[in-house]
Amino acid sequence: MSMGRICTILAGAGFLLGVGLGEWGAISHWAIASYLLLAIITVGLIFYRLSRLPRVCQGECRDSARWLWPGLVFLLMLVLGNWRLGVARIIPATDASHYASQVVTLTGTVTNDPQISGSDTQFILRVATLDDNPQVTGRVLVKTKYYLNYQYGNFVAITGKLAVPEDTASGYGRYLSRMNIYATCDYPEIKVVKDFAGQAIWRWLYQVKHYFLNLAGQVVPEPASGLLAGLLLGVSSALPKNLLASFNATGLTHIIALSGFNIS
Repeated sequence: MSMGRICTILAGAGFLLGVGLGEWGAISHWAIASYLLLAIITVGLIFYRLSRLPRVCQGECRDSARWLWPGLVFLLMLVLGNWRLGVARIIPATDASHYASQVVTLTGTVTNDPQISGSDTQFILRVATLDDNPQVTGRVLVKTKYYLNYQYGNFVAITGKLAVPEDTASGYGRYLSRMNIYATCDYPEIKVVKDFAGQAIWRWLYQVKHYFLNLAGQVVPEPASGLLAGLLLGVSSALPKNLLASFNATGLTHIIALSGFNIS
């Protein structure tokens, strides 16, 4: 195996390990700076020592020293992976989550295709203003009643109480934080201010998605049409509750997750 391939494999392994270790604790900034400084000094000393050796010995020593590179690459990527996760968990000072436990009025755009979950509908709101303050930003997960129909691109005004998702044993809070969502708002008052304020390409893609959902429902009977929607489009809400519960109980939920493997 070539040295380049070894370094590539170790770089990926180090980064993933750094992210995994970040679940238990982040490496401090001074430790990261110390490691980078130590790595630079080490590399400099290696080249300095090689340059001081007789020419006949430089080739053999250079072959031995090159095996230090995979170790340095692995450690560097481990530190970077840990640092990356730590940065992702830093909540911006302007995020709407800092107004948790308060009743506020938010305006913003629906940035995803609203998902049906049981008797509720959930969508992500990209905040434009909070109580007419345009400096407040962030993303808020909004839960509303099933029968209320909202679409991607709607510019809405909502009034409700913000909450910070609890990081329970299921890791729900951490799951949302990976999508830069640090606040939720359940069953607020919602008013559509403007029908569409998003990007046309995303609206078209969601329209195609719903076209195929409707087509599957017309051509294939239930529950097969719901399973087809889950396999091809990742829409678990189309599955009957008892079938979805069976998938959850048997640990086969990944089968109805949208993936290139399922599509192929």
